[in-house]
Amino acid sequence: MANQVGGLNAKKQQPGAPMKWGVGDVISRGDRAFSKFAPMYMLWQAIAEIFYPERADFTSKAPPGDERYWDVFDEEPMLLRRNLANQIGAMIRPRGRDWFMCKAYPRHLNDDDEVRIWCEDASRVMREVVYSSGSNFSRAFSESDNDYVAFGTSIVTHTYNHNKSGLLFKCLHPRDCAWNEHADGSMDFHEKMTISLSQLDEMGMVIPNELIKAYNEDPHQEIEVRRCTYPVARYGGVGLPKDAKFAVMYVAHGVRAELKPKSGQPSFFRTWPYLVRRWQTVSGEPAGRSPCTSVSLATGRTLNQAQLAIIESLEKLVNPPLLAPDDGIAGEIQIRANGVTYYDATLNYGSRNPVTALEVGRPDFGMEYAVERRTFLARAFLQNLLSFPQIDKQMTAFEADKIYQQYMRDAAPIFEPMEAENGELMEAVFERIYDADGPTKSGGFADPPDVLLEGEVKFEFETPLSSAYRRMKFEQAREANAYIAERVQLNPGIVDLIDHDEMDREALKALVPQSWVRREEDVEATREQKQQEQLMQVAAQLALQAANAGVGGKPGEAPQLPSPDPMMAA
Repeated sequence: MANQVGGLNAKKQQPGAPMKWGVGDVISRGDRAFSKFAPMYMLWQAIAEIFYPERADFTSKAPPGDERYWDVFDEEPMLLRRNLANQIGAMIRPRGRDWFMCKAYPRHLNDDDEVRIWCEDASRVMREVVYSSGSNFSRAFSESDNDYVAFGTSIVTHTYNHNKSGLLFKCLHPRDCAWNEHADGSMDFHEKMTISLSQLDEMGMVIPNELIKAYNEDPHQEIEVRRCTYPVARYGGVGLPKDAKFAVMYVAHGVRAELKPKSGQPSFFRTWPYLVRRWQTVSGEPAGRSPCTSVSLATGRTLNQAQLAIIESLEKLVNPPLLAPDDGIAGEIQIRANGVTYYDATLNYGSRNPVTALEVGRPDFGMEYAVERRTFLARAFLQNLLSFPQIDKQMTAFEADKIYQQYMRDAAPIFEPMEAENGELMEAVFERIYDADGPTKSGGFADPPDVLLEGEVKFEFETPLSSAYRRMKFEQAREANAYIAERVQLNPGIVDLIDHDEMDREALKALVPQSWVRREEDVEATREQKQQEQLMQVAAQLALQAANAGVGGKPGEAPQLPSPDPMMAA
C-alpha cells in the first residue's frame, strides 16, 4: 500500500523498473515543477507589462476587465507583438488553403492510387474536424500565437468534446502549467484548474472527506484542482485499459487529496493531450523563450520611458512652468486660459519681467530617438525577414535564385520549429480521430488499404519555406531553359539530357495548385491515346490516297504521306 503522506510506494520496486507514483509523489512533483517555473513567471510578467498587458497576471491575478495599460505610454511593442502573431497564424495555418497533407511513408507508397486517395480523404476528414464549429481551433491558436510571440512558450490542449463527436481545443495560461521532462523525452504535466465543488460532483468525482463540510455549506465554493498527466509506466494503481498510454490524476491541492471518479474507472489518455510550443530553447530551462522579446525587452522599456518624457516635454511646451518674483504679485499667478495676474507696476523689476516662462527641454530629440528605437523593434520582431522576396522582371534567373536561397537561410530558423510543432499537433489529431468511435475500425477514417499497413502516415505542411523552395525550383528551371537555348545549336543532344516532364512538374508547383497538375499515368494515357489517334488518321489518309491512286492516279505513283503533326511529334 502506498504511503500517502510521504508519497512513497511501500511496494518493493524491481531493479531497473520505473518507479510507481502515489498521490504524494504526484503532488510533490507538481510542487517542484511550479517552483522551478517561478523565475520564468517573473520574466513573463515583465515582458507582458510592455508587450502583452492582457497577460500581465503571472505574479498576481487581476479581475476580468481590469485595465492594465496605466503604465503604457508607447503602443508600438504591443502592435508588433499582435502583428507578428497574426502573421505567424496566416503563414503556417492559412485558412482556406490545404496547409497540411497526409502522406504515406515510405514515399513510394504514395504512387499507389488507393493509398493516395485514402491520404487525400484522411486530410479532408481532419480539416473538417479541426475547423468544425465547436472545435474552438481558430480562437485557441490565435491566443496561442500571441503567447508564443511574447513568451516563446504556449500550451494548447486537444481533447474530445463532451459527447465525443469532435475535438475541443483550448489555449491554457502559461501561469497555470508546469512540467518535468524525463530522460526519454516524455514528461509529467501539471495543470492548475479552478473548479467549484458542485462542478466536481457533476464531473463524476467523489468529494473528499476533507471537503464534505465545505460542500454542504457552499457547493459553489471554488478550489484549486491540479490535473497531472504522466506516462502509464509510472501509474501505481490498477484498472487502466491495456491501450492507455498516459495516466491522469486529479488532486485537490488545498487538502492534498486525490479526486477519484465515482465509477471507479481511473482517468487516462490514449493520446498525449498537450501541445507544448517552445520557440527558442535554452539548455537547463524547461520553457522556451521568444527571440523577439528577449532582444527587445530593454528597448521596449526604454521606449516606454522615452515616450513618457516626450509627453511631459510637450506638455511643458504647451503649458510652460512660470517664474515670478516673490514680491509685487497680487494674489496667485493665474496659469489657466484667459487668466489675469496683477502685479505692482511701481516696483522696480530691473531688466526682468514680473512673470516669465521657464525654458524647457527639446522633445524633438526624444522623437528622433523614439523613431530609431521603433525601427530596431521592427527588426527584433522579424519584420525584415517575413516579407516574401520580390523579384524584379529585370532580374536574371540566377539572381532570383540567389535571393530565394538567402530568404530560405534567413527564414529557416523561424519556421522550422513551427513546422515541427504542426507535425506534433496533426499526429495527435490523427490519433484521436483514428481512436474515436466511428463507422469503421479506423474511427472517423475509412479503413486504409492493405499496402498502407506496412508503412506509416506523416504530414507535410504549406509554409513560406516550402513556397520559397518551390519558387527556387522554378527559377532553376528558367535558368536551365536559358542555358539549353544557348547551347542547343552547338549541341542539339543537350535536349535529351533533361527529363522535361519532371522539370516542368517541379516548376509548375510554384505557379499552380498541385491538384491542377495531372498524374503521370494520366498524362501517359493521354499521350498514348493521341498517338493512336494520329496513327489511325495516317492510316485513313494512306487508304484514301491509295483509293484515289487506284481510281484516277497515275499507275505506279506512290501515295504521298501527310506531314506529321508537330504537336503530336513533341
